[in-house]
Formats: sequence, C-alpha cells, structure tokens
Amino acid sequence: MGLNRASDSRLLRAGVVALVLVGAAAVGCDRGTKATESTTAVASASNKAAAYGLKLRLWFADGTSVAPRGICGDNARPPAVDCEAECQRGVMSILQRWYQPLGIEVGLWRPEDADVHVVVVTDGGRWCGHTPNTRGIAPIQADCSPVRAGTAYAFVCSESALACATVIAQEHAHLLGVEHTSDPEDVMYPHASTRTVGFLDRDVPVVNSQCGRSTQNSSKALAAAIRTLK
Repeated sequence: MGLNRASDSRLLRAGVVALVLVGAAAVGCDRGTKATESTTAVASASNKAAAYGLKLRLWFADGTSVAPRGICGDNARPPAVDCEAECQRGVMSILQRWYQPLGIEVGLWRPEDADVHVVVVTDGGRWCGHTPNTRGIAPIQADCSPVRAGTAYAFVCSESALACATVIAQEHAHLLGVEHTSDPEDVMYPHASTRTVGFLDRDVPVVNSQCGRSTQNSSKALAAAIRTLK
C-alpha cells in the first residue's frame, strides 16, 4: 500500500454503465491510505435475524476464462489474480463472517447462476480502462436503490485476505446502493485500510454522496437494501 493518493475515484462513465444500469455511475476505490480516528461498531444483533436468501458469487480470474458480463465488457478475459485455493478460503471466511448475520450466501460463481450479485476478482484494472490506483469498481443506481443482480469488480487481491475481502464487500455493497464513508474501520471507507472490521453499525459521515446523504450506518443501509429485494 502506498501513500495517500486521490481521495475518491468515483468514475462517471454513463455510456459504459448504461449497458447495465441506466443513469448509473461507476464507483471506485483508490490505493491510498488515510489515518483518521474512529470508534468500532459492528453489525447489531437485530440484523442477525435477517435471512433474505440474497446470493453473492465470486469469480476469481485465471487469465484465460471469460468473465461474467458487466461494465468491463461481455467477452473480457481479465488477468489472473494471485489468490489460489488457500487465499480464496481466507477471503471467503472473512466475507462469510461479515455477511452471515445479514443472510447473504457467499460462494463461487457457476455458469448456471442467475439473478445473483457477482464480483469479478482480478489483478489490476488496466484491462478495464482503469489506473493502478483503482482498487475496484461497481455500478450504482443514480438514486442509490439496490439491484437484484449485477456485476462488480475487485482489482486488488494479493495484499492480504482482509484487503481482498474488503474490496469485494465494498464493491458488492455499491450494487445495493451503499455509499462511501469516512471511517477506516468501515468496509465502505474508500481507501486502503488495515483497520477494517466490517459494515459499521453506527452513523458515519458519507464521502462525496451521490444520493444526498450526510451520514450512513453501513450495516443498517445494507440490511435495508436487502429487505427491499426480499
């Protein structure tokens, strides 16, 4: 991880994003780090009762296979990600810990999967027209409403299982209309952070809100989005 770079790489590429979501914007995260003070607060017990059957599927690039279709193209073959079986198990374990209380099933993508959220995990975003600073991208509706199915992208997975899981979870949450926040302990923090603990269950200032929010409780925002897709 390097020094702090651009504070937010929100990318307005309506012509591309419109292939998936009309009037949407692609939201990205940079590699920079920023130190701020915060208080840990994770998903509440009330969320643990949620079980809405939403599915998150991961597709780890091998360098030769065609990725699930999305805003990076319909027949793209992203570069292989340096995350073999043991690494993938570590990433999945973290994601399952964060998502299980919300009733989201995490697994590997299969060609027969339909009506699911997919995160394509690959090595860097140059193949999709993004700089090395971009850690991941996802389409987000103009009104931040959730979508039942869609594809997001994680461009960083070789630093650590936590870093990889954080990028995956954040880009997936954008599909559900959850925005960036200013707390480095929140999954939704738009910079690299070693302090991530999950989707925070406390109000945190929103960074460059697209939907007019001043604060966001990421845990509750995610749970509310899932309920609308019930």
